[in-house]
Amino acid sequence: MTALAELNFSLNHIKLDSKAMSDLSALPFKEKEYYDTYLLCKSFFDNNEYLRCAFFAEPFSKHCEVLRFLRFYALFLDCEKKRLEIVSDPKQMEHLSELSHEILASYSEGVDPRNYEPYDLYLLGMISRRLGDIDMATDYLVGALRKNPNIWGAWVELSFLIVDRKRLTIIEDMDSASKSWMYHFFCGHIFLELHMNEKALRTYFALQKAGFHKSTYIKSQIAIAYHNVQRVDEAIETFDTLSEEDPYRLDDMDLYSNMLYVKGEKYYLQVLANKAVEIDKYRVETSCIIGNLHSIKREHHKAIEYFERALRINPYYLSAWTLMGHEFMELKNSNAAIQCYREAVEVNRHDYRAWNGLGQTYDILKMPAYSLYYYKQAHNLRPNDSRLLTALGEAYEKLDRPRCAAKCYERAKQLGDIEGLAVLKLAKMQKLTDPDKAATAYLEYLQEMQANSVADRDEEGKAHLFLANYNFNKKDVDAAYKHAFKCLEYPEVKDEAKALLLKLASAKETEGDGEGDTTRNEGLDMDISTTDDATNSTATPGPAADTTEAS
Repeated sequence: MTALAELNFSLNHIKLDSKAMSDLSALPFKEKEYYDTYLLCKSFFDNNEYLRCAFFAEPFSKHCEVLRFLRFYALFLDCEKKRLEIVSDPKQMEHLSELSHEILASYSEGVDPRNYEPYDLYLLGMISRRLGDIDMATDYLVGALRKNPNIWGAWVELSFLIVDRKRLTIIEDMDSASKSWMYHFFCGHIFLELHMNEKALRTYFALQKAGFHKSTYIKSQIAIAYHNVQRVDEAIETFDTLSEEDPYRLDDMDLYSNMLYVKGEKYYLQVLANKAVEIDKYRVETSCIIGNLHSIKREHHKAIEYFERALRINPYYLSAWTLMGHEFMELKNSNAAIQCYREAVEVNRHDYRAWNGLGQTYDILKMPAYSLYYYKQAHNLRPNDSRLLTALGEAYEKLDRPRCAAKCYERAKQLGDIEGLAVLKLAKMQKLTDPDKAATAYLEYLQEMQANSVADRDEEGKAHLFLANYNFNKKDVDAAYKHAFKCLEYPEVKDEAKALLLKLASAKETEGDGEGDTTRNEGLDMDISTTDDATNSTATPGPAADTTEAS
């Protein structure tokens, strides 16, 4: 294609007859020479030869708007490519600043920026965002969308600037843009980015009813929203349907592989990886899918190799940075994990997994103040995730802020407590400050353990011991007896339970009179010793058991 474009460009000095010129009249070029140059520059652009594109477009950029934008955009992408090759290269940031000044200088002095071409405003917005001028970037992008609301790239760039729900006010004043059908796609996109999943689902369902029911993009977004609200089975089912309708589609299939990974579906993940390799082994999604496959096989070094391969293809690919951070965590390489998570946050600040990963890493490094900050960022993105609230409570607990920790655990309990840890942690936090609430929490914890047939014997024993002491102080002897006898089943708290049972017997002796109470006490002593003997006989293995264990 490039060779043909070069041959065509070399003949642009030859004048065409009137019939040939009439065929070019429908194109957005006043002169044939502009069209020949455009074909040449576009071929360079498509081959990632950005400087060649800019060089040949420059002589005509003052007279042809298309070539002018193509030149500016090529220079921008060249800076981006070099900036990614050398992390935080100040030279490339200077080039971006010079490019911004050149675009502004191409307009007459005193021209209102609102009268700039929409694609120039879009390009200025991208440059300003990379230079860190968020307010200016927002103004440029909003201006571009007001003039042409169908520039999807500008909508995507704007979504990077809406870092939390408070900044959604940016789009409320865009009356002209909100009338475009593209605006509704953006709403679904930004709702999903900000984890406002119910609103995202409503938006996409409305678009399907409006006529986009066959859109594979919308179906894929719906599957992602299902996954975000823990409806994993529905998400997998949606992706399965999508694969049947469009069997060679690789877009978002790496997210599908994440769901299979979470479900532990090693076989189906292998099938998906084989299929992706057959379709296109050089796609970034394929590398991430294979990386997940190696990860589920506990081959973490191989997984990292494939995530690095994905990033060589596309350095901005968010999922690869986050997943590679997880792999380094598995290998206990905290420094590398932190670097990966930071890169993920740089790519997209809406990724709660990267913020949460940073919080977990600093937690392992025993730096609770840092982990608290990152857990807060993750919680702001997903305020209704009980797991993040539990992690936040643990960070507050390590910083000796029990009230804040208790509030986090209480909220996590209200939201369903997916991990089943919040109730126990809440009980522990309230033991000293509010024993009544602690007792209620411990009872709830024991009921949950019994209902789910899941038990941590150490924690169960401590829960029964606390409830026994609590009821003893409340003069509820029957309840105290019940929990104290239960404690005898747990070696860690058995001795304390015996002491409490003797106290209970002594209290009964004091209150009672005569022989009946003495008999009760003797019976109690006998029960304690009998239970103790039974426990010892169970806990102490015989010689045969020792021999088996040694072998």
